[in-house]
Amino acid sequence: VDVIVQYIMERFPGMANTSKFFYMLSKAAGESNQLGLLFSGNDIRMARLQCTALFEEQAAGRGQRRKAAGADDGSRGGASGEVDNVDAIIRYVLHKWSVMSDAEPFFEELQRKAGRPVAVLEGRRLTMDEITEAWLRCQVCFDAQNDGGD
Repeated sequence: VDVIVQYIMERFPGMANTSKFFYMLSKAAGESNQLGLLFSGNDIRMARLQCTALFEEQAAGRGQRRKAAGADDGSRGGASGEVDNVDAIIRYVLHKWSVMSDAEPFFEELQRKAGRPVAVLEGRRLTMDEITEAWLRCQVCFDAQNDGGD
């Protein structure tokens, strides 16, 4: 787990950039991968959680510095505990559906509404990158649930 976390933290500037890496790593769980090591699905999930926490701490630190400097970038609220658009999509999807095939129509609707407010997500405006990242992360979560249920 520490090897994955160290690799991610050195190579990627933020969690949004790691989705494809984690997706490919989870698909190769139990097999040799690009790092030349074997990782279980649980190792990958734990590394993802640790990386998410570390990137959130970094983002919170940057937010505190901006707030101290009096800068306001106009992003969502800035309140403590506020989730970004990707996390908001993921939380909504994982709460509402138990399999990815049921959530697919929702993602198709999000793609059609990219750039416009989405009522079920508190009026958030989503980019195609955010929608794609959320789709990938949800796919990984549903795959992990299916693997764990066998």
